[in-house]
Amino acid sequence: MPENHLNNGNPNYKKLNDLYSIQMAKGQLYETIITTKNVNGFEKNLGNLKESDNLKSDDNDTNGSVNAAPIGVLCKNSKQIVLYLYEGTHTVNNIHHHDYFIVNITQNPIIFTKSTLEDLSDEYFEYYHEIPFLKDADAFFVCQVNKIKEITKNNDLGSSKMSIVTADVEEVVQLNSHAIPLNRGIYAVIESLIHYTRIELADNETRTSYWARINEMNRVVKKVGSLQEKEALEEIIKEIKENFKDLN
Repeated sequence: MPENHLNNGNPNYKKLNDLYSIQMAKGQLYETIITTKNVNGFEKNLGNLKESDNLKSDDNDTNGSVNAAPIGVLCKNSKQIVLYLYEGTHTVNNIHHHDYFIVNITQNPIIFTKSTLEDLSDEYFEYYHEIPFLKDADAFFVCQVNKIKEITKNNDLGSSKMSIVTADVEEVVQLNSHAIPLNRGIYAVIESLIHYTRIELADNETRTSYWARINEMNRVVKKVGSLQEKEALEEIIKEIKENFKDLN
């Protein structure tokens, strides 16, 4: 791994043992921002991207050197993660061409929004082992690609090519002692509880709308939530079915 340029003199920077040290749990999906070097920014002479790479115009490319993109990360175990990346993005192209990338842990809504809607300027980044990371992240971890499996996924939008990336976690660095990985499960539970408290007061049409939203939150929790969050949604839905039989 290249030289480390992180300012270790900062007392808030702390190396941790593994993913469990930043409260990630096996089998759960977390919302993160992945930072990579774009192919035409690598030290290796990889050449320019071809038109056939079909890179999406809304992907993030900072002056042809750094890419930051919100991506869900599945915690496989304490030292390994899995990514599901659709073809045609800078992130998947960069990971195919380079062994290392960084997963940033943050709950900053502005950074999630800006990294989705526009290019992040250089001022957002620092470097660790010559790999870019978000300097305002609460924590980050360095990953090395272990294997990549190509599949075709069929869904409501048709069929899409996808890369399933398994990566080993080399180092975990905490920048903020209160670093907590973002999982949509707990927010889905809270949102469902808000809808539940309003159902009794709503008219039939609005009540049906709330019920549909709760079912959507249940879908999210089944996909990304913990056992506790799944149990919580089951209780909410059970209570609604018992008290509002017209919604069943």
